[in-house]
Amino acid sequence: MPDPTPIQSDASERLGAIRASILAFVNSLPASVSPTRGDLILGFATGYKPHSIAPFVESVRTHGQFAGNIALFVDPAARKTADYLISHDIEAMAFDPSKSPVADFNLARSFAYFEYLREQWNYGAVFNQILLTDVRDVIFQRPLFGTPCDELEFHIEGSSPTIGENRFTSRWVEIACGKQALQAVSSKAVSCSGTVSGRTIGRLSGSKAAARLEPVRGWPIDIGRRYGPP
Repeated sequence: MPDPTPIQSDASERLGAIRASILAFVNSLPASVSPTRGDLILGFATGYKPHSIAPFVESVRTHGQFAGNIALFVDPAARKTADYLISHDIEAMAFDPSKSPVADFNLARSFAYFEYLREQWNYGAVFNQILLTDVRDVIFQRPLFGTPCDELEFHIEGSSPTIGENRFTSRWVEIACGKQALQAVSSKAVSCSGTVSGRTIGRLSGSKAAARLEPVRGWPIDIGRRYGPP
């Protein structure tokens, strides 16, 4: 398999403009702000039928005792999945990948999360605690946010393998950020890009990483890394 190369496309100018917009918005944010809304869960349920996400959906309000807003992105044509979510008091938002500035899913969902939070901010909705989460393989066993979260939290997958020991992770870090960056974080533990928590300012500010990473053909770029670009 040939080494992946940075994606070159007609959308590069659009991506550059979006990145500039993200950085300008984040740099304009205050250092702190009082929440005007309750807690929020954001996730992606694209490609899933109701039975695949049932453990998540049917445990979050019960065992998770979550009373805040839940919004999940779904395929535009996934009517059954959308209806299922709505029946459980979960907002279903259509995600059209053709409108995303990047093709890589992990990077695309980060842009989608940012746009959702920015739109809410512009309407005066500042959420208290926020969980960005995977859906299919997540089940709630106890109340969410029983321990209040900090401004931005990443969750370690395990102490082993480290970034340097993981062939897949080390490869994309080197491609996306360079050998020097890989050497700097090679002894660090891998954090889960699919599950990130925090407050509104911290979560929006964390989007700077998404604005700086380059999509790489053939290698998905997880931007939700604890040791990613500042």
